[in-house]
Amino acid sequence: MDTTQAEVGDTLLSERDISEGFDRLIAANLLFGAELNPAIIKKSGKGTPFLFRKPPSRHSMLTLWRDLFSYRISPEALLVELAGGLHWFNHSNVLLLFGKDRVIYDCQILRANVAIGHLTLALYRERDRVVPFLPFPTRPGRRVVYIEGITLSAQSTGYASFLFRRYERLFHELGFHLVRLNAALSVGKYYWAKEGFDCSDRGQFQKMQDRLWALVRKLSLPVAEEEVRRLLHMSDVAAFRRDLKVPVWRDAEGYYTLEHDTAHPEEFLFPLGKAFLLCANPWDAHKVI
Repeated sequence: MDTTQAEVGDTLLSERDISEGFDRLIAANLLFGAELNPAIIKKSGKGTPFLFRKPPSRHSMLTLWRDLFSYRISPEALLVELAGGLHWFNHSNVLLLFGKDRVIYDCQILRANVAIGHLTLALYRERDRVVPFLPFPTRPGRRVVYIEGITLSAQSTGYASFLFRRYERLFHELGFHLVRLNAALSVGKYYWAKEGFDCSDRGQFQKMQDRLWALVRKLSLPVAEEEVRRLLHMSDVAAFRRDLKVPVWRDAEGYYTLEHDTAHPEEFLFPLGKAFLLCANPWDAHKVI
């Protein structure tokens, strides 16, 4: 793979540079067209999350690349930036995929050459309404990195924290504005809050406050309601009342519940905020970069 193209933030590349980069990736079987198969991602985060297609027309790929990156980075350099500099981790089976309105990065995660997980990122632009309350017309909005899926076979590897701090810097330099995801998988509901991701739906956040207050009352904990209502961000919830430990129970797949049953035999004591989030419903998250 040719990595001699411009680095991030260098002089803009020409359309020919970008097009020739597409050609080399296609020839190396690293670039395809694809449609997401969201049923697989939402169900388990595992499996093949795409229906593969031949690459879109050259015009379509160039238009999308210009809209996302303003020709500031070549396709090959983007793959190098996403897969490189990970110290004891590395990526294999790397693919760059073109969907209808997004570019998708997909790879297997290795540690010491042993597969430990899978990562899928979707890069796209939001559409802003020109006239409020009318669905059309729209104009290009913020550039978004959406974490379609990340799975790790072992927790506490440090991979996710290291990777996304690096990616935040990279995508900020490339002109992106937000990282989005759905915090749904087990520990992730607490982890992403701890990492500074906030709830994208304020109504959803208020319902979480209500459920947290209901838990406090159910367990007769020494917490005032105004303490719960003062929480403004998910990071506040994650760090809430570390002095109070409450029991949760875990099943064989690593999911937690506040109610003990035969499917959740393992008991753990966690600080109130952490325990609550581990057992919470999935939530839509974002972080400004």
